[in-house]
Amino acid sequence: GLQCLGTLSHLKNKFGGAYEVQVKVAPEGEEAFQDFFKTTFPSSDLVEQTNHRLTYQLPAGQRLSEMFSIIQSSRDKLGIVDYSISETSLEQVFIAICKKYVSES
Repeated sequence: GLQCLGTLSHLKNKFGGAYEVQVKVAPEGEEAFQDFFKTTFPSSDLVEQTNHRLTYQLPAGQRLSEMFSIIQSSRDKLGIVDYSISETSLEQVFIAICKKYVSES
């Protein structure tokens, strides 16, 4: 069976990122935004892409205020419609662990 042992921060670091960034971009700006985000946050992982809404995981070590500042200052030129930055939840970590477990079996 599936077992996970460790603190929330340990599980987050092992199976997910410390932060989740969700960004809704204008259709014509999606590719430019992806290039910008990967260049600006090279340790990020694009974990979901649906309907011009992109979800990234970022590891610990990023300053929250810096992320907000960078994204906010790029809103107009990259066609960012809406965005949010949050800490990865225990539920998101659990889902990531389950996806990994299912793909390995």
